Amino acid sequence: MCGMETGQTMTKKTKRDMFFRQIGAKITYERTIHGMTQEELATSTHINQSTLSRVENGKYNENLSMAMLLDIADALGITPELFFQFSADERALWIMPPEKGAPRPE
Repeated sequence: MCGMETGQTMTKKTKRDMFFRQIGAKITYERTIHGMTQEELATSTHINQSTLSRVENGKYNENLSMAMLLDIADALGITPELFFQFSADERALWIMPPEKGAPRPE
């Protein structure tokens, strides 16, 4: 594999990681505004609280299923497409991830 292919793979992985972090942030946001704890949401969706924590922190990427997202959306009383709607600022992060310590877009 040449260097260019490796760089492309890293770029795809970075985009994928950012995508899952943003989905996790949306879950955290919705859970918080609905006044639920991680434990309450995990119980209502029949998943382990540590699994939900990993999902919310974008650390459960390869195992995050549509079924899990549907269950989370249902428990929160929201439509699942909300997880896949991204603002221009959010999409921009897929191109250039923020530097450590840099402020996040609101």
